[in-house]
Amino acid sequence: MERKERERIVRLVTTVIDALISQGKLQKRANGKIPALISDVDGTVGKLQLLVSLLVLFGEGYPIKGSMVSRLNKAMAEYMRGALPFPQVIILALQILPEVIKGLPLTSMESVSEQVVKAGLERVYQFPKVLLECLAAQPPETRRLILSVTGAPQMVADPFCRALNFDLAIGCDYFLDETRHFTGERDETSAIRKDEVLKVLSQDCGIDLDASIGMGDTMSDLPIFLATHIAHRWAINPKPELLATMRRNPDHNIVCVHDHHATGVQFFRALSNGGFYEVERKEFLPAELIEALPRLPSERPFP
Repeated sequence: MERKERERIVRLVTTVIDALISQGKLQKRANGKIPALISDVDGTVGKLQLLVSLLVLFGEGYPIKGSMVSRLNKAMAEYMRGALPFPQVIILALQILPEVIKGLPLTSMESVSEQVVKAGLERVYQFPKVLLECLAAQPPETRRLILSVTGAPQMVADPFCRALNFDLAIGCDYFLDETRHFTGERDETSAIRKDEVLKVLSQDCGIDLDASIGMGDTMSDLPIFLATHIAHRWAINPKPELLATMRRNPDHNIVCVHDHHATGVQFFRALSNGGFYEVERKEFLPAELIEALPRLPSERPFP
């Protein structure tokens, strides 16, 4: 990770931590550290893929960029047919976004971002929504820092995450020239090197990963689960590649959260034979959330 990006992340995180502590909303633990919820955004907290939706809107609004976006549309069609793994769709989206927005004014991103955020908030999953509300309402002695690590542009991630009770978002930083137009350059650490972001959080920001929660939905989020000794690992509606990895590696101890409007919310762990078994919330939630987290209307009751 480049020094400039490391400093940006440290500045973002420590500023928010200091503000929450001064407001009496957050406390350091006895070890001097703070536990956190560290989550991906796209596909994890909701069904809408912010990055993909952003590119589609740019293609519609700027016909001159349409040929670039058409590559993404073809990749999405292949994914829907089962011919292309979803992580490859995201990799393509990350590759073409800088070129799509190159030369465009900042105001164009702001306009499109507003539409994407509005659509994304209408398709948030039940479990993450209730979880984030619950975490934000915790007393300071048990409250966690609530942050996202996402490949979405910072200016998209910020309003989306604020609306969902995240304390901050660490998104991709897209650079502007002196006239406030995009240069086509960015720092993509939060998108493709999430393990490095977690190291910065642990080493430079005082985050206690041993007591933290990690959430994701694709193989690109695997570093959140495995690059550290993160305590609680939850895959929200995991994509097939991540689900297959969970089947092959039950020792990863990743809980599968199945969250669907029709069948409700259920929680599963992988078995050594490649199957899954349903678990109660008390088997994977941190102690302070077992009773505090409201039981979802669709959550399957246990005796």
